[in-house]
Amino acid sequence: MLEKAIGAVIFVVVLCVGILALVAQVRVTMGEFSSFARAFSATTYDAAHLIAPIGALFHMR
Repeated sequence: MLEKAIGAVIFVVVLCVGILALVAQVRVTMGEFSSFARAFSATTYDAAHLIAPIGALFHMR
């Protein structure tokens, strides 16, 4: 059972990183950034700001 839970967590992490990489590549292709590293960093930063209020709601409970 623990192995399935660990596998599910790893799958979700890989999926999230893949989505971030895809969005970063689109931002590079659109010309918003000149390098993938900067686009990935900015995309991760933006995603963290979108997710933070959800974490704050759980913390208030």
